[in-house]
Amino acid sequence: MNEIKEGQIWSYKCRKSEAGSRVTIIKVDDFNNGPIVHIKIEGLKLIEKASGEITATSIEHLPISLEMFKKSVCKVESIVKPTINEGYLHWEKLFNNGKAGAWAVEIANAIELTEETYNL
Repeated sequence: MNEIKEGQIWSYKCRKSEAGSRVTIIKVDDFNNGPIVHIKIEGLKLIEKASGEITATSIEHLPISLEMFKKSVCKVESIVKPTINEGYLHWEKLFNNGKAGAWAVEIANAIELTEETYNL
């Protein structure tokens, strides 16, 4: 496994309909209970069940445990300059107040759960 670094773009074990989807590491935070990898996911097809239409093609920020990140990814494809986004900044404020955490499932499962939440 390659060393995990901010700015890396990885292929991952994605959903069948999203074969071109990739994750970019925005930031890696190291906390007492373990590292959290903050990623942006592009190339998605999040579907609104009522209309059947694609409502989103990316998730701008998704915090995931290092363990689940490593289980999900395949290989580094390129590297870019990492950019902190509003999603991360919002998460950081919530985390510092004990109101946020990180996903403890593989990336594809987190996408599925996110899509289900949009369709509630």
